[in-house]
Parts: sequence; structure tokens; C-alpha cells
Amino acid sequence: IPESRQVLGRGGAEILAPCVVDHRGKKINILTPHKKYAVRFAVKFTRAFEEVRFNFRITNTSGVLVAGHNTANEDKRFA
Repeated sequence: IPESRQVLGRGGAEILAPCVVDHRGKKINILTPHKKYAVRFAVKFTRAFEEVRFNFRITNTSGVLVAGHNTANEDKRFA
């Protein structure tokens, strides 16, 4: 599974082991239409934050955006 890295903000957190998994929890890197997948990652915080939000983007190998989500659009807090 290819790795990518994007640095945002002023630091204080590190995203660990991002991956897409199938319905069995197996890591995958080829998406099939009409199947359900989950995005998983862990976050290591090195300082305190309030009202934490998460987002992700899935792109193909050419960099074209396939899907994305931002929890700022939801009424959920993770901190």
C-alpha cells in the first residue's frame, strides 16, 4: 500500500497507520464499485487540543480526488 504524507496546521499531532479496509477489516488499495469500505487511522497527540476535527481524501494514482470527508460537517466531537 503506497504511503503519502501531508503536513497541516502547526503540529502537535501525528497521524499513524492510515489505511482503507474492507468489510472484514483487511487492508486494501484497490476499490471496487458498490462495495463498502472504512478508513482507519490512529492519531498521536503531543499537546492538548479542543474541538478536534478529522478529514481525509482518497485519490487515485494520478492524484484525482475519488472521495473525501470532513467531520467539521457533522455534529460530532472527538476530543
